[in-house]
This record gives sequence, C-alpha cells and structure tokens, in this order.
Amino acid sequence: MQGHRQLVADHLQQALVLYRQTGERAGEARALGNLGVFHGQQGQYDLARMHLRQALALLRETGETHGEAMALGNLGWIHVLQERYTEATEFLDRAISLCRKIGHRVGMAFALDSLGQLHARAGRFRQAADHHGRALAIYRETSQPVGEASSLIGLADALMQVGSPAVARDHYRRALTISAQIGDRAQQARAHAGLARAGQRLAGPSSGPQRTPDDVWEHWWHALAHFSAIGAPEAAQIRAQLAAADRRPVEAVVSGPAPGH
Repeated sequence: MQGHRQLVADHLQQALVLYRQTGERAGEARALGNLGVFHGQQGQYDLARMHLRQALALLRETGETHGEAMALGNLGWIHVLQERYTEATEFLDRAISLCRKIGHRVGMAFALDSLGQLHARAGRFRQAADHHGRALAIYRETSQPVGEASSLIGLADALMQVGSPAVARDHYRRALTISAQIGDRAQQARAHAGLARAGQRLAGPSSGPQRTPDDVWEHWWHALAHFSAIGAPEAAQIRAQLAAADRRPVEAVVSGPAPGH
C-alpha cells in the first residue's frame, strides 16, 4: 500500500513538471490542486496547503472560477483537519459565496460538508447535521455518489451525538451500499465503523463485550479490513479495541472483504 501511494505521488509530481515545462498554466493549476488533495489525504497538511495555495493563485490569474471555488473549499477542508477553525471558516465561506455566484453546485456541497465536519469537531452537532443534510441534498440532486456517501456518514455521525442512533444506522447502511457499489474503501470503512457504534448504542449501556450483538463485531472487523487496506490510522485503534474485548478479527475478513461488504 505504501508503494502504491508513492506511485500515485510520483505520477502527480511528473504531471506537474510536464505542465510547467510546456507552459500550460491551467494544467499546472490542476496538478497542484491534485497534489494538495493527495497530501491532505495522507495527513501531510503543510505540503497540502502549499500546493493548494499555489493552485489558487494560478486559478485566479487564469480566471478559472470553478477551479478557484474548489481550491478554496479544499483549503478550508485542510484547515478543518488541522483544527484551524477560524481560517477554515473563512475559506469555506468564500468557497460557498463563489459557488453560489457561478452556480457551482458540487463545489457548494463540498464546502457545506466540510463545514459540517468543522461544526462536529467543535461539538456543535445540530449545526453539523444541518450542513451535512444540505450537502446531501445537493449531492443527490447532482448524482454524486462519492459525495452522497460522505455526507450520509457525516450526518449519521452527528445524529449519533444528538441521541438518534436508529436514524443514524439507516444513513450508515445507505452509505455502505453506495460506497460498496463505487468501490470506495475509505467510505466503506467509515460506514462499517458507524454501524458498529450505532449497534452498540442500540444494544444498550449494559451490553458488555460478551453481550454485544455479533453483527457489531462483524462491522468492526470489516472496518478494520478496509482501514488496514488504505493504511489509515484508524486500523490500529480498532485492532486495539478488539484486542481489549478479546475479539480477534477473522483472518479472511481482515485480509479483504468481498465486494459489497
């Protein structure tokens, strides 16, 4: 998996070099934006910010307003991940304003979803649910399954925090179906983890490890498999949690669940 990530990074960097050599500034801006998103997904936030700021400057110079809106949204997302909420809010508000002006609905949904993450991290769960719900509506209207799965999970996470685990479980199930259909392992992992938490909550506070329903453990095992496959830090956390409960993952599950699981 590490080798695959390095291969992706190398290809993105080569594309950037090629666009710079040929003087294609629009392509250079796209390559910088792609590198920024990639580094953000890897937790390399300083590199992500550097590339995205360079992309934003080029996009403004070339008048690419749709790209500018997405760069603003991505910068907001990176600042959310870094818990720099004031700067994140500024970037996301600017992204929403520009998206509204130019009719960029997908960019609007992404910024709203990122604001949902911000509110959730700040403990404002009802506001988080509102923003994820608004993003979800747009993603559905524009037929964006990746965004729909992400906003469903964000909405479900917020609903869990305000005491609605049954409704949250329905959203996690829908997100799992969508993410399995499109092969998005990161969202499958998040959906399985959410279904495990919802199942535990619905089983009641008195359900210790020995009384937790079997399907809860199965969801944790599948979450572990997907998180492990993409090299996410959540894998170590879940593995430790399962070990503490004396619930060793089934080897066939951890090595890779079948499509749709």
